[in-house]
Parts: sequence; structure tokens; C-alpha cells
Amino acid sequence: MTEPTPPATAGAYLALITDTVQRVGREQIDAVRRAAELITASLDEGGILQAFGSGHSEALAMELAGRAGGLVPSNRIALRDMVLHGDQPRTALDDPFLERDPAVAHRLLETAPVHPADVFAIASNSGINGVVVELAIQVKKRGHRLIAFTSADHSAKSASRHPSGRRLADIADIVLDNGAPYGDAALPLPDGG
Repeated sequence: MTEPTPPATAGAYLALITDTVQRVGREQIDAVRRAAELITASLDEGGILQAFGSGHSEALAMELAGRAGGLVPSNRIALRDMVLHGDQPRTALDDPFLERDPAVAHRLLETAPVHPADVFAIASNSGINGVVVELAIQVKKRGHRLIAFTSADHSAKSASRHPSGRRLADIADIVLDNGAPYGDAALPLPDGG
């Protein structure tokens, strides 16, 4: 019996993600080493890894901090922290544009247990939203080291939503490019749309 052939779209997607993972693995290895060195230096100084991502990028922060079997000296900063640990009402989380508001970064830092030796990892595919950029700016102003997880292609083709006009990659000490293409889809629709 032969293996069933996947639909053309599934095969094209598998080929694309396989190529992307291999390319990112080859091209980002030096940046990964430098990021690991920043994290190690922070831990040696008594700090922890502070991880943040909003929207879909929160999934990466969840992988970095608080995962069973993962790095113990870590903390995930989440938008809901300003309600759970801060003074914001629950309705503050109902704002669909919350991640675009730079003021949110200040509220998050007020609620986070930050030590001077901590290193930050901020994830944002576009790297342009106000909370991400403002958090990065504030992290650097406070003397912390910063690792950014972003799509270089998507970020370069997108206008910043922060008043400074800066993007996450402009601020970070180390930028890890996830290799994702510009836009929200990796493949065109089968009908060319």
C-alpha cells in the first residue's frame, strides 16, 4: 500500500516551513549563542529571564517562562498582569487595540518583579506595536539587556505604531529573526488570490 499524497497546498506548506526552519537554524545560530550568553550572564548576576509577548507572540513568552521542564529562573509578563497585579479594571483587557498603547508598558513594568540583573526577551512578529516598543525602550533605559524575537522581513515592511517611529529590532541588543514572511500568510490562495 502506498502513502497517500497530501494536497498540493499541504505539501507546499510543509516544504516552506521546512526550508524556513532550516534557514533560520543556519542563519541565526550566532545570534542564538549571543542571546544564550546574555541569559547566562544575567543568571550569574542573580537575575532572571523576563519574557513578554502580546497577541499571538504571547505563546513564545509562555514557552520561555513558566513551562514545566523549562528555565526555572524566569517570569512571564502578560497584559493581564496589570489587572491581576495592578490597579486596572478587568474591562481594560477588552480593548482590541491594547497592544498598540505605549502607556501599557509602564503599567506592566509597575507590576513586574524586576531585578537590576534581569535580562528581557520580547517577542513580536512585526515589532511595531506601541506596548512592545515602549517596553523595549523602558527596559533599555533601566539598563537591562534585551533579546528581540521578530520577523525582520515583516518589521522592515511595516510602519511603527510607536510615537518614536522605532521598532523592537532597533532597540534590542540581540535580534533573533524568526524567518516569517511579511503578512499574515505564508502561501497564496490556490486560486491566486
